[in-house]
Amino acid sequence: MHYLELDALYALKLMRTLAPAYRGPDIERALDAYVDLALEDWADHHESLLSQHPHVILAAVGTFGLLQQHRPEQFPDSRAWSDIFTDRRLYMTSAVEQLASDKQN
Repeated sequence: MHYLELDALYALKLMRTLAPAYRGPDIERALDAYVDLALEDWADHHESLLSQHPHVILAAVGTFGLLQQHRPEQFPDSRAWSDIFTDRRLYMTSAVEQLASDKQN
């Protein structure tokens, strides 16, 4: 699971909202193929995942979050997963910002 794949999943999600009837069967076939690959990758590498670079972990989490949005019946959870592109809570930078004047004190 990599960021390019995460970007592609997000693009499919966005296009489904903008043009829901456009190439629906093609999108479903692409999702079928990717779900198989993602689950295989997870089965092969999930034990070592936590020792990977943080971006690898974020890509995996984002991938499964988007797969849940695409296929909630196949990826059920008690929580609705978000994604790094549309969840505005992830962009509340005021929670971690420090003004230049604060640094001088």
